[in-house]
Amino acid sequence: MSALAPKNHYPRLDKYELLEELGHGGMATVYRARDLRLEREVAVKLIHKHLRENAEVRRRFVAEAKAVAKLRHHGIVDVYDVSDEEDEERYLVAELIRGTTLRCVLEDHGALPAEIAAVITCMLCDAVEHAHEAGVIHRDIKPENVLLELGQGSERPSSPRDGSNPSGRRHVHVKLTDFGIAKVLDAQGVTSTGQILGSPAHMAPEQIEGGEIAPTTDVFALGVLFYECLVGHLPFDGTNPAQVLRKVLLGDYQAADSERSEVGGRWASIVAKALELEPAKRYPSALAFAKAIADEFAALEFADVSQRLEEYFAEPEAFRQQLADALVPRLLTRGERSRHDGDMQGAAADFNRALALHPNDLAILKRVSALSAQRVWGRRLTRVAFLGAGALVIGGTSFFAARAFRGEGGAEARPVVSLDLDFEAPRGAVSATAARLAGDDLGAAPAPSVVKAVVSSAATSLHPVLPRGVGEVPRLSLHRKVRLTVVPAGAKLRVDGVEVPWFGLLQDLTPGAHTVVGLMPEDNPCCSPVTAVINVIEPPADDAARVQQFTVALGFKDAQVSLGDGPSNARVSCDNGLVFGAGAAGTVKMADVQRRTVCTFMPGNKRDSVILRAGVAVSVRWPG
Repeated sequence: MSALAPKNHYPRLDKYELLEELGHGGMATVYRARDLRLEREVAVKLIHKHLRENAEVRRRFVAEAKAVAKLRHHGIVDVYDVSDEEDEERYLVAELIRGTTLRCVLEDHGALPAEIAAVITCMLCDAVEHAHEAGVIHRDIKPENVLLELGQGSERPSSPRDGSNPSGRRHVHVKLTDFGIAKVLDAQGVTSTGQILGSPAHMAPEQIEGGEIAPTTDVFALGVLFYECLVGHLPFDGTNPAQVLRKVLLGDYQAADSERSEVGGRWASIVAKALELEPAKRYPSALAFAKAIADEFAALEFADVSQRLEEYFAEPEAFRQQLADALVPRLLTRGERSRHDGDMQGAAADFNRALALHPNDLAILKRVSALSAQRVWGRRLTRVAFLGAGALVIGGTSFFAARAFRGEGGAEARPVVSLDLDFEAPRGAVSATAARLAGDDLGAAPAPSVVKAVVSSAATSLHPVLPRGVGEVPRLSLHRKVRLTVVPAGAKLRVDGVEVPWFGLLQDLTPGAHTVVGLMPEDNPCCSPVTAVINVIEPPADDAARVQQFTVALGFKDAQVSLGDGPSNARVSCDNGLVFGAGAAGTVKMADVQRRTVCTFMPGNKRDSVILRAGVAVSVRWPG
């Protein structure tokens, strides 16, 4: 049983001395503690007082201990002990990790380099696969439940060939914790009551709907975590839980590479498979998810992944640049190979990512433009071939139609009109007939070509088929009107390195690829800058004035909110799901520059409104 409260006002336990509060959630508070018998430091997870009398919560706590205690894996936090039935307090004792959470890393670093995000996800897949093999599904995988232990490396070696870690490099261990709502596959779990348990933004659709929970449920959560590490925000977000749940159930999210072009189409495809709505379409296991990541590592020649993780945390900014410099030539090589093999989608993914990593490299920009033109021209030739086949059909039909105009006794029919177009087309040009009937924009062709179209028809009955100006050769325009919309308003835009004035969002741009950078003024910390590649195409032949539109959306940074004063046992709960206490800060995902939320301050149940601002830490005062 528990004794009286000690001088440090923490609860007192018989076997453990609570030394420091490490964090808290909706169910429990975690303390750094000393094991009085074994004289070692541990982590003690203590149930909140208003929950400890709940019989179901007590059972769930014990189930957590029993489920995780049988797991032995370097990527899972060890569970040592659990409270006895006669103890006044309800607690769980686990391995103490001296590090930080992945959530704190994302708050400090923003979106991670794609390969670093992939390393972390791959390590978690290995831990999750081990749990699944033991019959345990986590059901609440999220950055808050991922711990990163950053240990100091060895001293600088006497020779760079020594192979030791240089001074300052940290050994990084990634560990999964908090199986508090895990369900044991081989037994009836205490959580199978139809209620939604977990974090809505990280939950799989079948989990929300109360369907069957399987290993693919954790695969979905790993996909959400991977996406957030890649992009810097959740795939499914909203201003309230109902909006989030609706987006999850609809699969409503933006592709990772469209949100952050540095991610690239290939990583975006890998994470998209993990986020499939139907479990059968996802990776069948965490192991299969890890293999997809490993295959991409192999294709990029990205070796010694754990060492790369250490290098990143030693010098994040330097590593980002070094990684980009190392990846670009590999991406270009693979892109050229894909283009040669006819895999235009793969080539585009590699070239676009290379350009995002080195946005000022004109040689890469030229490749992107050439590939875009090649893809457009390929589609156009296919359509022209289709039209040619159609012309033959029309010609055959007109022949028999002409025969029908002949009367009895060899009377002559009405005259047949034959139009023969034979001309040398300039680069990128096709006949006006083909262009209009194909309905495609005109672009750059790979080489001059001769286009010949023969149309035979009865002058009166088939004449409407012929478009006006059939003999004209269209000329390619040098520019096209492009309208740029930026979110949020007030952000600055640069097109190909040139800043666009606020009144100049309607631009004249040449067809081809252009690099657009959106960023906020230095005095506005609300948003992260974004770099995107837009592809301007020739306007339709029948509407040369048509404006092409693009939207450039910056990423809103999280708002930080903390309690500036108030009692030591203060707890603040806001209508957006945010909960925090005295001496701790809460984080809110933002979808706009600022928003208002109503918070309840306890004890006392006083309510007050709080204005949250993206990228700003707000300290709220205790009411009254």
